[in-house]
Amino acid sequence: MPPANNNNMSEISEEFMEITLERVNASYYDMPMQRNELLLKEKTYRQQYANLYFLRLTILGPIVLEAAQKKWDTTEMDQQGVENVQIKTRHTKKVLETKPGVVCYILGTLYVSMPYKPNILDEVTKEHWAEELPPREKYCSENDEYMLEDESGRIKLIGDILKTENLVTGIVLAVLGFENKAGEFEVMDICYAGIPPQKKSNQMETDDNDEQDTDKYVALVSGLNIGSDDGQNSMERELFIDYITGMVGSTQEQITSSKIVHVILAGNNVVETKLTEDDSKYKKHGHEGTDYDMGTVAEFDNILETLCSTVSVDVMPGSHDPANATLPQQPIHFNLFPKASRYSSFSSVTNPYWCQIDDVMFLGNSGQTIDDIYKNLHGDNRLEFAEKTLYWRHIAPTAPDTLWCYPFISHDPFILTQTPHIYYFGNQKEFATSTVDGPDGQYTRIILIPSFAETGVVVPVLQLSDSPRSAAAVVSTPLLMTSTDLSEEQERFYNAVREIIIMLLLFLPLYSVSYNVIQRFRRKQRQNQAQQEVEDEEEDVFGIDELIMGFLCAAGLAMALAGFFLLPGTMAATALIELQSSEKGDDNNKQHYYYYLGWLDTNLLVTLWNYTFIGCNISLFGLLPFAYFYNETDQLRNFFAKARESLTLMLLVGLLIYGFIYVSKAILKMNELPSLVVLNLLTCLMGGAICLTATPKGYVKIFSWIYSLPLRPNYRKSLKDKLVENKMETRAWEHKLESLERELHSNNIDLSYTFMPSVTSSLPLSSKKLYVNGIRRNKKTSPTESLLKIRDEIQAKLKKLELERKQTQLDLSHSPLYRNISFFLLFVLSHIILFLLISYVAFNFMKGILVFDEKANNQQPNLLSVFGKKTSSFLSMFGAIGTLTEIALIFYFTFATIIGVYSMPLFAQMKPQWGRMTMQKTIGNVALLLVISSSLPAIVRILGLLRFESAGPYENFHLLKNGNWVNTGFRLGVLITSVLAFLDYYILGSLRSFSGGRDWNYLNNNYNGHLAFRHYHNYHQHPHYHIHDLTTHNNGFMQQQDQNYNYNHNNELDDRLVIGSVANDGYRNEYTNGYENEYTNGYTNNVEDGNETNGKNGYANGYDLKNSHHNNMNGYIDDHRR
Repeated sequence: MPPANNNNMSEISEEFMEITLERVNASYYDMPMQRNELLLKEKTYRQQYANLYFLRLTILGPIVLEAAQKKWDTTEMDQQGVENVQIKTRHTKKVLETKPGVVCYILGTLYVSMPYKPNILDEVTKEHWAEELPPREKYCSENDEYMLEDESGRIKLIGDILKTENLVTGIVLAVLGFENKAGEFEVMDICYAGIPPQKKSNQMETDDNDEQDTDKYVALVSGLNIGSDDGQNSMERELFIDYITGMVGSTQEQITSSKIVHVILAGNNVVETKLTEDDSKYKKHGHEGTDYDMGTVAEFDNILETLCSTVSVDVMPGSHDPANATLPQQPIHFNLFPKASRYSSFSSVTNPYWCQIDDVMFLGNSGQTIDDIYKNLHGDNRLEFAEKTLYWRHIAPTAPDTLWCYPFISHDPFILTQTPHIYYFGNQKEFATSTVDGPDGQYTRIILIPSFAETGVVVPVLQLSDSPRSAAAVVSTPLLMTSTDLSEEQERFYNAVREIIIMLLLFLPLYSVSYNVIQRFRRKQRQNQAQQEVEDEEEDVFGIDELIMGFLCAAGLAMALAGFFLLPGTMAATALIELQSSEKGDDNNKQHYYYYLGWLDTNLLVTLWNYTFIGCNISLFGLLPFAYFYNETDQLRNFFAKARESLTLMLLVGLLIYGFIYVSKAILKMNELPSLVVLNLLTCLMGGAICLTATPKGYVKIFSWIYSLPLRPNYRKSLKDKLVENKMETRAWEHKLESLERELHSNNIDLSYTFMPSVTSSLPLSSKKLYVNGIRRNKKTSPTESLLKIRDEIQAKLKKLELERKQTQLDLSHSPLYRNISFFLLFVLSHIILFLLISYVAFNFMKGILVFDEKANNQQPNLLSVFGKKTSSFLSMFGAIGTLTEIALIFYFTFATIIGVYSMPLFAQMKPQWGRMTMQKTIGNVALLLVISSSLPAIVRILGLLRFESAGPYENFHLLKNGNWVNTGFRLGVLITSVLAFLDYYILGSLRSFSGGRDWNYLNNNYNGHLAFRHYHNYHQHPHYHIHDLTTHNNGFMQQQDQNYNYNHNNELDDRLVIGSVANDGYRNEYTNGYENEYTNGYTNNVEDGNETNGKNGYANGYDLKNSHHNNMNGYIDDHRR
C-alpha cells in the first residue's frame, strides 16, 4: 500500500482541527444629521404637498441651473431647418416667459400626466364594500403628457427625447429647446442636477500593502416574511441564522462568517397582514390600527435575539412591517422586541437608512421607491432606474404623487446631498448589481437585494477593504439551491427525478395490494401432487412460473387501479390546490396546506396521467399477452424456451393486430393518425360498448343489495328455524360420515388418505352428485376411490354447513336499527347520485343536439388551466361539497360498471372467486379491468362528469369523422339504458313478483303433495331410508323439477313471466314448514327412542291428503302445457 501524502494529511488536519474564532470588529457611525432629517419629531398633516415641491425646486434649482450653464452656455446650436431660430442660447428664468422660435433653456419641476395613474379622489369617494379592481403593473402609456412648472406656471413639453429619457413626476431638471407656434415647448436636450459629491475615505491614503486580515463583510438581507405560508422558509431561515452565527460549514466558511461585522435587514421582515371581508366591516376610521399577528413578531424577536448575541443588527421597516406606511418609515418600536432590545448591538432604524461602517457610506431603502418608479416608466431595468436617482439627486421623486410621504415644509429628506458608496434596494425580484462612476471621482455600487422568502436562500454580502472602491465588491452567497439557481437542463433533470420518485411511491402500494388480492383469489396448490389427476393447468414444482405470471398480473391490476383512481385523485388535487391558492382562511391553515401539498403541481399531475396511460397500454398489450402465452406453453420446458415461444406468439398476434388497425384506419378514414392513437381509440370504443351494456345492470344490482338490508319483524324466527335446519342436516351428514369411515376402516384403508375431486369436473359439489354418483359408486373408478371421493365431498359439505351456521349466527347478532338506518341512508344517497348522473348525461346530450359546433361542445378547460383558477362546472360553485359530489358520481359510475360486467352472461363465468380462480381467469379479469380503466377517462368526459379535458392521449373521439355525433349517440344510449334499468327494477319487478306469486301458489300445494307421496313410497320400500337420504333425494328431485318446469314454461308460455326463483322460495318454505317438521317430530324423535313404527305412523297421517295433491299437480301442468 503506498504511503499517504503528508501534505494532504496536513491539509485535512488543518481543515478539521479545532480553532477558536472571534468576531471581527468594525467602526460604526449612524450619521446623525441624515438620521434627524428622517425622524419625525412632530407630526402634523395640515400643510399642503405643494410646499414639498416648492422646497424641492428651491434646493435643487440652483444646482440644476449651474449644471445647465456649464453644459449649454458654451454651446452653439444649429438651426437644422427651423425657421427664425437664433443660434445663441440663453436662460429664461420663468417657464411662461419663453418666446416662440427663441432657443433657450428653462428649469422647473417635471409633471407627467398619466391617464392610468390612480386618483386620490377615487380612493376617497369609492364604495368601500365594492370589490376592487386588480392594480395595474404600469401606470405609463403612450398617451402620457409632460409638463414643466415653476412658481410662475406650467408649460407643455414635447419632443422625442422625452420618450427615450426615463422621466417621472417630481424631477427638478432643465430643458433646452424653443416654443413653437402652438405654445408648446419642443425639447432638444435635458440636464439634471448630476451626481452629488462624495466624501473621501480616510483609508484611501493608507498603503495598499497593509491589507492583511482586513476583509470585513456586511450582510444585506430583505424579505424574511416570517410567518409566511411557505413551509420551506423556516428551514431556510434557520440555515441563515446558523450561517451568520458560524454554526454551519467548514472551518474556512466559519472563518468567513466571523468576518461579518454587520447585518442589515432591509424591510418586510414579517408577513403581510391581509384583512378579510369580515375584518374590513369593522375598520371604519383611519385611526384604527392594523392588527398584526403578534406570534410572527415574537418569532422575529427570537431570531433577532440569536443574531444580536453575535453580531450587530439594524432592522429597517418595510411595507409589511408594523410601522407607518408613509415615507420615511419610522423605526419599529422597541417594545415589540423585548428580547432583542436588551442587546446594544440591536438597532431599529428608519427607511430610508444612512450609516457608515469603516468609512464606507451606506444608503438604502426597503424597495418602495424603486417599485413606484418602475410603475411610472416603460421597461423593466431597475438598475437603470436606480442609477437615474443619483443623477436626479433624489431618492423618491414620485413622492408624494404616487408614493405616500410625509408633507415636509422645512426640508426634503429624500434629496441626496452626498453620494453613498453602497446604494441598495430591498425586496426585489432578483439579485442584480452595477457600478456608477461620477465625473469627480465618485464611485457607487448599486445592489438590488432579492426577497429572502421568494428567491430566498441568497444573501448578498459586501466585502469591506481599504477603500470604498474595493468595498463595492459583492459576493452573492446562496444558502440553499433553488430553481432560480439551476440551469434549464438541471431543473428539468430534478423535476424528472422528483416525478419518478413520486410515481414509484404511488405505484408500490398499488402493486402490493394487487399482488395480495391476486394471491387470495388464485387457486391454491394441491397437497398431494403425486396422487392428483393431470388437468388442464399443471403446477410447476418450484413455483417459478406461478411467480412470474403472478407478478405480471399484479402489475396489470395495479395499473388498472391507477386508472380507476386517476380521475377522482385529479379532481381532489385540483380542489386542494384551489383551496391552497384561495385568499380566504387564516395563515396557519395555509401554512399546513403548503407544507403537505408543496410537492403537488400541474406538471406532476400531467406526468401522472401520461404514466398511467403508458402503463395501462403496456400491461394490456404487453404483459398480459406474454403471461397468457407463457401459461399456455409446454410446462416441461425451461424458462428461456417458454419465454422465447411466448414472445414469438406475441409477435405474430401483434402483426395480426397491426393489420386490423391498418384496415380500421382505412375504414374510419384516419390514415393520418398514428397507429397507437387508433389502438387507443378502438380500446375506448370497446370500453364504451361494455359500459353501455353493463352499467345499467350494475345499477339494478346495487339497488337489489340495498333492498336486502332492511330486516323484517320476524327475521329472528326465520334465522332460528334456519339454525335448527342446519343443525339437523349437520347431524345427518356426520352420521353418514361415521358410517362411511367405519366401512373404510373395515376395508383396512388409511383414513388420512385424501382424494380431492377435480375442480373442473362437470358434476357440481352438491347432494345430487352424492346421491347419484356417491352412493351408487362410479363404475369407472375402484370401490376404494369411490368411497374416498364420497368421504371428501361429505367433509366439504360439512365445512359449507359450518360456514352457513356462522353466517346465520352473525346475522342474528345484527341490530335491526342499524340495518334499517343503513338502508334508508343508502337508499336516499343512491337515488340522489343516480338522479344527478342522469341529469348530467341529459344536459350534455341536449347540449350536443342544440350546439352543432364541435369545438363549442369541447370547450372544457384543459387540466393545465385548472390549477389556481375557478372552474365553470355546475357543482364547482359549491366548493368542496361540489367536488366531493363529482367524485362520488365517478365512483358510483365505476362501481356500477364493474358490478354490471360480471352480471352479463358473457363475463359471468369469469367472476372472481376466493381461492378458485385459474391463471387463465385471472389474466382475463385483469385484461377486462384494464379495458374499462383505459376507456373510463374518455367515457366520463363524454358524459360530462369531468370539469376539464383529459390530460395526455386518453381521449381521441374528436379525431373521428363525425365524432360529435358518436358522443351524442353514446350519451343517448347511456341515458336510455339508465332510465330503463330504473323503471325495470321498480315497475316491471313489482309486476313480476305479483304475477309469480299468483301462478305458483297453486302449483306449490300440488307439488308438495307429489313430494310427500314420493317420500312415503321410498320409506315403505326402504326401511332404512333416513333423513339424509330423504334430503339428498329431495334436493335432486327439486332441481330436476325446476329445470323441467322452467324449460316448458319458457318455451310454451312466452306471455308469462319467469318466476322460478320466487317459486323456489315458495315451495321450499312450504315443504320445510309442512312436511319436514312433521317428519322430524313424527319419525326422527321416535327413532331415537327406539320406536320406529310410531314414526312411520306419524309420517303416514297426511298421506291421503298428499296423494290427492299428486293428481292435482299433473292436471295443473297439463293445463299449462295446453
